[in-house]
Amino acid sequence: MRYVDYNKWLKSLGAGFGTFKMSSTEKRLPGVGKSGERSLAAKSPCTIVLFGATGDLTRRKLMPALYSLACQGLLPDNYAIVAFARKPKDDIQFRADVKNAILQFAPTLKVYTACWEKFSDRLFYHQGNLDNQDDFNGLRVKLEDLNDQFNLGSNRLFYLATPPEQFSEI
Repeated sequence: MRYVDYNKWLKSLGAGFGTFKMSSTEKRLPGVGKSGERSLAAKSPCTIVLFGATGDLTRRKLMPALYSLACQGLLPDNYAIVAFARKPKDDIQFRADVKNAILQFAPTLKVYTACWEKFSDRLFYHQGNLDNQDDFNGLRVKLEDLNDQFNLGSNRLFYLATPPEQFSEI
């Protein structure tokens, strides 16, 4: 059995969160209520930037997981998800691809709901190459525009769904 100080860990993330229930295998630490509940619903607005966003990891795991979090109310009220990849697409095509991926890889999630409408309205695509500085400049402009549009406070999370040898370029 291991001891986990979730308060310390969550505070290190720098964001406020909604409710989390400890598993039965974890011992309660001082300061944890009898129910073992923690706050996990994200409150700080943010932009999630996915590099390598048209790959298999994003289709099979990331987008279904992010959609599930959105439907459970575990993403902030103000958020945007920006996909960065080489394939030529626009926002509408990317949203259709994400919907198809959720239907294929997470068939228990319903995509014809109000949750899908809000989630898909927050999905954006930016086509670019990792070795082209102009593409990164275009991404910066897009992020600034979305920040202004959704009042995101320049809070960003970058996820690299790319091969490790490309990390240094990003």
